[in-house]
Amino acid sequence: MKTKRINVCHTCRLRKLGCDGRHPSCSQCTLTGRHCDGYERELVFVSYATTKYKTRSRKSLLRGLPVALNKLIHSYGSDLAYKGSGMSNVLPLTGPYRALESRNSRTFNEFVSLIFNLFLPESEESLSLFDLSAISVCGAWVKILPRLGEGSYPGDLVHLAVRYLGNVVLNASMGVRNMDFGGFEVHDFILKQLQNAVAAPKSFDTEIAASILCLVMVELMVPTSEFAFLSHLGGFAAFIESCPPTMFKSDILHAIFVGCRPILFFQAIHSRRSTFLSKKEWRTTPFDLHSSSKMQALISETSILPSILENLDSLPMLGGSSAILLAQKAKTDLVEVLRRLSNLEDCFGGDKIDSYYHTNGPEMYYLRLWFPNLLTANVHTHIWAVRIVCLMELEALDVYLFNKMNGSGLKDNNALNKEVLGGWIIQLATKICQSISYMLQDQMKLYGPLSAVFPLNIAYNALRKYSMPDAEEVKLCKGLINDIIRKGISIGMHFPIEDTLKHRKDFQDTPSFS
Repeated sequence: MKTKRINVCHTCRLRKLGCDGRHPSCSQCTLTGRHCDGYERELVFVSYATTKYKTRSRKSLLRGLPVALNKLIHSYGSDLAYKGSGMSNVLPLTGPYRALESRNSRTFNEFVSLIFNLFLPESEESLSLFDLSAISVCGAWVKILPRLGEGSYPGDLVHLAVRYLGNVVLNASMGVRNMDFGGFEVHDFILKQLQNAVAAPKSFDTEIAASILCLVMVELMVPTSEFAFLSHLGGFAAFIESCPPTMFKSDILHAIFVGCRPILFFQAIHSRRSTFLSKKEWRTTPFDLHSSSKMQALISETSILPSILENLDSLPMLGGSSAILLAQKAKTDLVEVLRRLSNLEDCFGGDKIDSYYHTNGPEMYYLRLWFPNLLTANVHTHIWAVRIVCLMELEALDVYLFNKMNGSGLKDNNALNKEVLGGWIIQLATKICQSISYMLQDQMKLYGPLSAVFPLNIAYNALRKYSMPDAEEVKLCKGLINDIIRKGISIGMHFPIEDTLKHRKDFQDTPSFS
């Protein structure tokens, strides 16, 4: 079903004309002398009252920027380098920015309210940013946005990024997959200003971090290029790493750190690249003043996993005893990660997880798992996903060591039973699929399906390898992928492109599993 665009005036809609959405009258009506009947307004915004807080000086935020700043600048590419001698704090209200402004005349706080209402789960909307123990989802970093708007101007970088994100979130919530507000031009404009901003140390602050995160979220919903998501995320990681971990112990920077640590970590697993998050100071110092949540505890306990995966990818470049020793060490490390996961599950054993059977027709029944809250669902599905990663790598290591040792006369006495491993993996992947429906409820807003992508990706890859193509759990997994697409989330970067395209083609014929 096609959704009405809210930036088309009534006059152009009735005459079936193109409309540029300008206010108070569109260009088409102005130039032809017609009376412009205005725009349909379907959204009601609740004002967000900001409280004045003391803001930290830029000088205190900029002490000792290390070499990691170069990574941040490099991540945006030299082709976008700004050639001028400096950058104004206020962007001009011309060009692409005017395209974004012309969609509507909403204020910064109205866009923040829109993001809150459409992105954050209902249980998170009313929680205070400064009750940090209550922040249970990584997307809660958006709660810092009202404070960033204090004392800034409509042309500031953070204003532009928030308006851009707000428009994309609005489109995604309506199932619109394109940027009908001139989004690609706006994206390029933001990117050029951002690239210049990170090149100037005096502008390197929380506003830049928030702007990068806005682009990261946009890429999760409407990818602008194949590598943009990784580029923005790499830029944000460089921002964090360029500062001492003591900066993230409290206040707004702590909220940013705990809010975005999960996406940095799970993307590191996905890309099989080590991360600074595994260093002891980054696992402990930011939590000196605030206790870590269950999700943060999961990350701290398994932070070595991306490094293990990166080392395993280097095995083909080694030979002889060096390769065998590295493989054996990796196997020991993976077993240790599994032990820590078991300990975490024991600690979280009090979490109540219900189950019931759901039907998608007279002959299709499947079990659903139901959780007391989104944090519990997130933690358990991600524990199962990380466990699957470890088990699949252990199986591959057993095959590798068998082939290596067979030629040398040695024997791996710690080899695991392949059939038993496969059974465990299918069981865990099925539990993930049975949990996703909870995360796709309407009250979970856009954050629910976004948080389901990583565990569902792991489960999907596992089921493709260990189950028959027509198995019920595979059908369930594919149905859930379609449900996420229907929610307005782009998953092409997480699932094989040929399967994603097939799912889009069969879109109307696939039953909902959520």
